[in-house]
Amino acid sequence: MLRRLAQMVVVLFGISLLVFGLLHLVPGDPAALLLGQQATAQDIARLRHVMGLDRPVWYQFVQYVARAARGDLGTSIFLGGQRVTVLIGAHLPATAELAFAAMALAVAVGVPVGVLCAVRQYSLIDVVSMAVTQIGVSMPVFWLGMLFILLFSLQLRWLPTFGRGMPLPAAFLAMLEGNGAPLVDSLRHLAMPAMTLALSAVVLITRMVRSAMLEVLGQDYVRTARSKGLTARAVTYRHALRNAVLPVITIVGLQVGALLGGAVVTETIFAWPGLGQLLINAISQRDFPVVQGATLVIALVFSVINLAVDVAYAWLDPRIHYG
Repeated sequence: MLRRLAQMVVVLFGISLLVFGLLHLVPGDPAALLLGQQATAQDIARLRHVMGLDRPVWYQFVQYVARAARGDLGTSIFLGGQRVTVLIGAHLPATAELAFAAMALAVAVGVPVGVLCAVRQYSLIDVVSMAVTQIGVSMPVFWLGMLFILLFSLQLRWLPTFGRGMPLPAAFLAMLEGNGAPLVDSLRHLAMPAMTLALSAVVLITRMVRSAMLEVLGQDYVRTARSKGLTARAVTYRHALRNAVLPVITIVGLQVGALLGGAVVTETIFAWPGLGQLLINAISQRDFPVVQGATLVIALVFSVINLAVDVAYAWLDPRIHYG
């Protein structure tokens, strides 16, 4: 476990170094953008000195790492000097809500469909499901999002086009107090972004569950369970699915991280006020502290989820040990 934690620190350091280097390689000067086109060269140089951008890049990076180790990610250049940690804290819950809703939808659809396809291999359901997943994995997220907007918002007028309702925890509390309207509004706003973001995960989970189940269903202990007279449901869910779930957990863990990354595009399409939208705006404005901080937090969440997946792996299969 200590070795995994040490590896996680190395990964975070490498990502910070990569992002920091790329930000200083791309064209564009935050000081010039902040002062506007009327600024003189002296004004820009003075502001660069105040912001510390005239110092050597390696010195800026060392300063950044030292502050980040203390939990200080700096202040935004363009958002009124707000602290980056405050900005991330304000936007991360929306991204987490969207990513976990998409993952819940992907698991709820992908696991049953994958099991059904494996149990009824080469049937019409299996062929149609595999064809749909093949089409789904080929669809770009931004294109699918626009199709959903055309269908559900502009044609059917069932769902709002963009924005976010009340945060789900607050909406649930309001429902418990007898007011269910905020929860309905939140779910209506969440539906299209979650469906858009979940599609790639649904495809991968469906195909992985089908593949793992087909392998397990051909094992001797499954045939033994059938010969003992157990029902097909008991054999499928009690014996086969339980042993086929290990590789699926790996995919689910990786997909949670991928959903956090994919949320950048989805949040932009649906104007979802999450970390992805904050990151896109910061990149366009050359707001270096916000970009570095948001990227570091996404990498940290991804690493923690992977660590949790490894722990779950060892818990589900006692044969696995991490030295």
